[in-house]
Amino acid sequence: MTVVLSDTANHLILSTLSASSTETANIACVDAMYCYLFFNNEHKNTVRQAWGIDIFLGSSLLEIIPGSAERTALKQKLDKAFKGQTFMEIKEQGDIDKHEWETVYGPMYNSQGNVAGVNIYSKNITKRKEIERKFEENPKKYPYLFNHMAEGFVLGEIICDKNGIPCDYRILEVNEAYEQQCGIKSSDIIGKTVLEFYPDIEKSWIEIYGEVALTKKSQTFVNYNHNTGRHYETSAFAYEKGQFALIFKDVTERNKATELLQKSGERLAHMAHHDPLTGLPNRLRFIANLEQAIESAKRHKHRVALMYLDLDRFKYINDTLGHPIGDELLKIIAVRLLNCVRAEDTIARLGGDEFTVILTEVKHAEDANGIADTIINTVSKPVTVSGKTFVMSASVGISIYPDDGLNAEDMLKVADIAMYQAKTDGKNCFRFFTPELALRAVERRQIEKDLRKALENEEFELLYQPQVSLADGKITGIEALIRWNHPEKGQILPEKFISVADDLNLIDAISEWVLRTAFNDYQQWLKNNSKGLRIAVNITIRQISNEQSVKHILKVLEELSSATNINHLDFEITEGALEKTENTISTINNLRDRGVKFSIDDFGTGYSPLRRLNKLPIGALKIDRSFIIDIASDGGDKAIVAAIIAMAHSLSLRVIGEGVETKSQLDVLRALECDEIQGFYFSKPVPASEIAQLLEKTYQR
Repeated sequence: MTVVLSDTANHLILSTLSASSTETANIACVDAMYCYLFFNNEHKNTVRQAWGIDIFLGSSLLEIIPGSAERTALKQKLDKAFKGQTFMEIKEQGDIDKHEWETVYGPMYNSQGNVAGVNIYSKNITKRKEIERKFEENPKKYPYLFNHMAEGFVLGEIICDKNGIPCDYRILEVNEAYEQQCGIKSSDIIGKTVLEFYPDIEKSWIEIYGEVALTKKSQTFVNYNHNTGRHYETSAFAYEKGQFALIFKDVTERNKATELLQKSGERLAHMAHHDPLTGLPNRLRFIANLEQAIESAKRHKHRVALMYLDLDRFKYINDTLGHPIGDELLKIIAVRLLNCVRAEDTIARLGGDEFTVILTEVKHAEDANGIADTIINTVSKPVTVSGKTFVMSASVGISIYPDDGLNAEDMLKVADIAMYQAKTDGKNCFRFFTPELALRAVERRQIEKDLRKALENEEFELLYQPQVSLADGKITGIEALIRWNHPEKGQILPEKFISVADDLNLIDAISEWVLRTAFNDYQQWLKNNSKGLRIAVNITIRQISNEQSVKHILKVLEELSSATNINHLDFEITEGALEKTENTISTINNLRDRGVKFSIDDFGTGYSPLRRLNKLPIGALKIDRSFIIDIASDGGDKAIVAAIIAMAHSLSLRVIGEGVETKSQLDVLRALECDEIQGFYFSKPVPASEIAQLLEKTYQR
């Protein structure tokens, strides 16, 4: 079909070519914190090509913008849309290979009618602009461009009644795109009035087009075509009074994308800011809530308490019983935590077994004490999952705004330091941050750094302390005690670095060194006919409960057994092992089958039920030195020790009193029928070279 266009039509159509494009749009949606709720592949690829960054749901749109000025400009546009405004901009981008982009910013509403996010709809319109420039250079080519526009075009002339009120309009020109959109032929409508071929048209359309034609004020709106089932964005404008042009831009796909975002906005927002397992706020939402709480505290002159909570020994459950059981425990703990705080407070899961609690509008730092106690007591209540009952515990660190930090990052950092102190102090407790803890944290980081090199640099040393029989005064066993000879700090005791080595997964390598060194020294003692002598070595709870650590120990023992009889090896484990009865029994039995003996170290300081003792295949209890110190003068300590000895003997267990330094302590232990003692009264820890002399010694009764 050949179309001859009037000059008026040429000018009208030229002005609308910028609406014509077949490029694929890139679409994104961000929440109130400018973090992605949704983006399509086109947007993701555009970001990657522009800045070399891969984006993810929940990542910040502002953070990917390289320049501060550009970030500020974008934030202003997003804030404008968050206020309910929809607007469009056309911008040239690229330094060498320049492209022109048309971007529409618009609010996204949730089911309550509130702005929940901003939709960003962008198109590369570079090709479109090229067509405009080509037309300006050679208008004679325009009829071809006119009929190859992606958008439908109509040029009309308004008809008014005798009172000058629009009552009809005549079709002057249409293009092929319009024919396809409406399913009609141009020959059937050009030259005719709309009432002639569409008598049922709503009068409001005639009024709108009439207003545009007579006032030359443009209007844009979206309407639905029932014949095609498509949505069209219609732009109406005029250059000459009495005539108007209509551009029909198909926006069906854009509307579908917007509708999808509207329907899923709340769900996407929740996913981006909440932990999928527990439903609690995630780290992103937690930081935002903490910053908001701090801002409120600044204005109203009150405090904010932050609690950093870590479940004690939770990794053991995941490693031994599997993640499904661990996940169920986490969900139960999350519900319990929610019941410990007010509705205006925040419980968040940062990841793994770490949770945080934000207490708002706190008057005094001490107000957090009661909540912390409630949380610890609530977490420690027995819980049953898959037929197994667990007694969990939590270590909690607390920081206070503004005392301990003025921003979210600092408060989280110092609460973490306080939480580690709670773990160091025995777990299942809470600690407030203090400046002294910050110094300890610095010291710990230095220990971590130096500890990684200590084994390689041969900085460890073994000392040995005898265990003596109260029956005949002879040495029955020797405990290997590790020391770290730090090149700058001197000798460091194991309580300062063993837990750090455990956390850094260095403990297996250190334990292997201890075993090999102790067995080598033990072979030298055997040359002096010290048969039946026990050699005691400490292992941690993590080692006895970790499958890989147990395999490592078995491998080392297998190698050592070829040269030395390991039947005299005595592994000392702390009372905490009693909390893991089933798996501990299995591991101990496995090692006992190889000839290894077991003792419970520091007995009396733990919290495990005593009834579990008879389930563990152990041979001895070592009474903690804290009960020995005042045993000669404190009736309470004496009664506790008497009860432990009586109970142990009823279970056919040997009893060793630790930390014996005076004859009065020894006399009380002998009277209570303690089997053996260990302490400075007989010998301090000494190098291997001095053990031979001690083996010939008998303490004076």
